[in-house]
Amino acid sequence: MLNQYNIERSSEGIVLTAEKAYASPEQTISGPADLADMFNEHFHLDRLLEEHLYMISFSAKLCPTAIFEVASGTATGCLFSPREVFIRALLCGAVRIAVAHNHTSGDPTPSKEDEMACRRIKSAGELVGISLVDFLIIGSRGAYYSFAEHAGN
Repeated sequence: MLNQYNIERSSEGIVLTAEKAYASPEQTISGPADLADMFNEHFHLDRLLEEHLYMISFSAKLCPTAIFEVASGTATGCLFSPREVFIRALLCGAVRIAVAHNHTSGDPTPSKEDEMACRRIKSAGELVGISLVDFLIIGSRGAYYSFAEHAGN
């Protein structure tokens, strides 16, 4: 099973608590389209009317290990920092991560803020040894933008 977790404070310290379980995909993620499908299937990012940011952690072989909602916002924005992403990634022992957030307009074209957030998450991951597989922006009707796909452009 693939669990969606929350991080909580308890008498033992900071702990992960499972919120919801999903059937674990047997295959590894082979590309951005698979990631976009996974985020849309589990979280309906392509239909939400407020922006949300989710992170999926992976093993070294790109098998999903945990899912987190990192932040939620308004119709036009979602505030977060690499700190919130990597607290979760480190607590669950992630080797790699993928991050996605939605654009409620339906247009997945990245903003300057999206570009800066992707660079900051990638840099922070390099410092702690957790690679960023991709940063996706999810639009409507199956549209998405993959920073990994556009890295060479």
